[in-house]
Amino acid sequence: MVETILASFADAKVVILAERFDLEAMVACFRAGAQGYIVNALRSQPLMTALRLVSLGEKVMPSDLAESLGHRQFAGPSPITAETEIMNANISPRERDVLCCLMAGYPNKSIARQLDVCEATIKVHVKSILRKLKVSNRTQAAIWASHNGLSDVDVAVAAGAAAGQELAFAAMI
Repeated sequence: MVETILASFADAKVVILAERFDLEAMVACFRAGAQGYIVNALRSQPLMTALRLVSLGEKVMPSDLAESLGHRQFAGPSPITAETEIMNANISPRERDVLCCLMAGYPNKSIARQLDVCEATIKVHVKSILRKLKVSNRTQAAIWASHNGLSDVDVAVAAGAAAGQELAFAAMI
């Protein structure tokens, strides 16, 4: 139905007014191009506000969505998947340390100090990481690492190990 409306009126902002909340139906509506999904039980003032938001370009979803999401189990990247992604990217252990420091937002000079190498070596590692991950910049590399399972603990371990601290310190975090 949403596709039909959008085919006829390309600039239309489609809002679905549903009798009851249905997560699968809502997802299907948004995938089809709807801008909003409102449950009929909404009072007039919140309904008008929701329609105003849609007219301003915002997406509107029912509060029932929060409750529905709270009851679902979401599986993040498993450690096996994370290790597999890192291995597939052919990242060396030292490059992994540098990547974790990139995730923490450290500049090359700070990474070099922490890893006790010269800044030029870090630049070589960063270029190698960017090439291996097929990304354009260090921010994209950090995002790739985050999405592929490197965690804050990995960052803490890399930073702690780089600073000569015991690995047990990172486990306490």
